[in-house]
Amino acid sequence: LKQERHNEISELYLNFNNMKHCLQNMLESTRESLYVANRLLEEQRKNAAMEQALETEKNQKDFWIQKADTDAFTGVLNRAAFARKMQEYCEKGSEDLSKRNFVALFMIDMDNFKGVNDTLGHLGGDAALQYLAGTLKDLFSKNGFAGRIGGDEFAGFCYNVEDLEHVEQIASKLCKIMNRKMYYQNKECTLSVSTGVVIIECKDQEINLYELADQALYAVKNCGKNHYKIVDHAFHTENETE
Repeated sequence: LKQERHNEISELYLNFNNMKHCLQNMLESTRESLYVANRLLEEQRKNAAMEQALETEKNQKDFWIQKADTDAFTGVLNRAAFARKMQEYCEKGSEDLSKRNFVALFMIDMDNFKGVNDTLGHLGGDAALQYLAGTLKDLFSKNGFAGRIGGDEFAGFCYNVEDLEHVEQIASKLCKIMNRKMYYQNKECTLSVSTGVVIIECKDQEINLYELADQALYAVKNCGKNHYKIVDHAFHTENETE
C-alpha cells in the first residue's frame, strides 16, 4: 500500500512538473507573441505617420504648384502655366498614333474694356474681368482649361475635340453669356467679348496656334466686335457668326 501511495505521489509530482513546464512554455510564448505584436503595432504606427507626412507634403506641394500656376486675380491659369499645359496636350496628342487628335485654342478679349473701366470704375472693371474668368472656367471645365494672358485678354483650350460643332457651341455660348448688362454701384455698362478660334490636328506642329487665333480675333474686332471667328485646320471649314 505504501508503495502504491508512493507511486501515485511520484506520478502526481511528475504530472505537476510537466504541467508547470507547459505553463512556463505557454507564458514564454505569450510574451514573445506580445513582443512581436507590439513591434508590429509600433511599425504600423510609424508607417501610418510616414504616410500621413508624405500625403501632407504632397498636398502642400500640389497647393504651391497650383498657386504658382494660377492667376491670383481671376483664378484661372496664368500665361506661363496655360502655355505649358497647352504644349503638353499637343505633344501628347501628336505622339498617340492610334487616332487623330484635335485641339482648339480660343483667344478672347473683352470689348471696349477702357470704356467699361471709365463707366464702372476700376473696381467695376475688375468685377467684369472676374465674371469673364468665371464664365471661362465653367465653359472649359470639361476637356479643357482657361487662362489669363494679360490685362483683359484671356484664352481657352479644348482637347479631344470631336467636331466643328463642339467648338462652335462653346464660342457661341461664350458670346451669348457675355453679351449682357452689368451693374456696379448704381452704374450700368454693356459687356461683350470678341473671340478668335483655331482648330488643328495635334500632329500639325508647324502651325502657330497663337498667331492664327490672334489673327482671327483681330478680324472679329475689325468687323464690329461681339462675335467670334473660327479658323479650322482640322475639319477644313471657316465660320463666323454674330
